[in-house]
Amino acid sequence: MKTISTLLILNFLILCSLLALSLHERAEKPAKTPILEQENHSDRYFLGDMTVTIYHAVPSQTDSTPMITASGFNLAGKDISSLRVCALSRDLLSRWGGPISYGDKIYLDLPDPELSGWWTVQDTMASRWTNHVDLLVPTSRKGGKWQEIKVWNK
Repeated sequence: MKTISTLLILNFLILCSLLALSLHERAEKPAKTPILEQENHSDRYFLGDMTVTIYHAVPSQTDSTPMITASGFNLAGKDISSLRVCALSRDLLSRWGGPISYGDKIYLDLPDPELSGWWTVQDTMASRWTNHVDLLVPTSRKGGKWQEIKVWNK
């Protein structure tokens, strides 16, 4: 019985030492704090780091009605570059249990200042994508993929 008690105490002490070491290592590493988190913005919350890409309102990149978004928003006759409309992967949309609804605004901290800033969620990405934002841009803009981009919700 004494041997079992001794082993239990030793295991407990080892676990406590490992936990203390883990907490010490975390305390030594300063967390990268995004600009919006540094400023006191209680009206925004951090959604996470996501992959961000661009897409165009054309049938090959959408569905058979590229000028109508999943929310029913009609793009026809509008200046796409000034709309700042985006699509989210389904895991992020409230319709599929996520935290964001159509019409919500999200903030993207992109390295491209032209695309960085607030975007309105109006569209849904194909079901194969997760943790992903797709920015609707004019067809004149080519290429754009960024990973581990900070995203906030308003």
